[in-house]
Amino acid sequence: MIEIYTLGGFLEIGRNMTLIKYGEESILIDMGLHMPNYIELTEDEDIEKVDVSLLLNVGAIPDYTRIPNFESVRAIIPTHAHLDHLGAIPYVANLFPKASILGTSFSCEVLKKICKDERISLNNKVIALKSNAVARISQNLKIRLIPMTHSTPHTVMVVVETPEGKIAYANDFKFDKTPQIGKKPDKKLIKKAGPVKLLIMDTLYGSVLGKTPSEKVAKDMLQEILFDDQFPKIMLSL
Repeated sequence: MIEIYTLGGFLEIGRNMTLIKYGEESILIDMGLHMPNYIELTEDEDIEKVDVSLLLNVGAIPDYTRIPNFESVRAIIPTHAHLDHLGAIPYVANLFPKASILGTSFSCEVLKKICKDERISLNNKVIALKSNAVARISQNLKIRLIPMTHSTPHTVMVVVETPEGKIAYANDFKFDKTPQIGKKPDKKLIKKAGPVKLLIMDTLYGSVLGKTPSEKVAKDMLQEILFDDQFPKIMLSL
């Protein structure tokens, strides 16, 4: 039987984490921070050490206590490098001794840099995958990564394959036809990954009618500001 545990990131911005369980094995997708709560806590000068229980108490990390068996978790998969999806891994991942961390190369490097800066040692193996990789997690669980455009490199959708069907996790994405980093979404690969038994999809402004502008729009606006004749004068006046 497939079980889904929504542990954070639903109806809120931050601390994204979802558990997909089949039988006695499970996969965690995303493990993020709730940034306002995290910043408020870490800026408190009376706090000597930021540990996992303290982060949990202030709502800065997902509610991992709802996971029925920590040793059942075989993999932790961040979909991309934003802190609301990856930032809790340094604090929480060691609770899952049998779980490897699988992510795209950019996400893995960001994670390693955070751990280095915070002087945190991860006991979990960190494995970098290509953004279109297929990986066998166990006899009953396999994942397929699908490249997706977002405002950070190497963002992926994750399709979890089980003997009872596929679950697609599509979180924080947009169909950008003119991405400034990476390739356009591969619609053929998305179609090839289906059909799915369940689609877990969440994206900011998903309920608002319209289309999110391409990253090219942001680039063009930035270029216009930087190369405007008045820009050097504005900077000097500051």
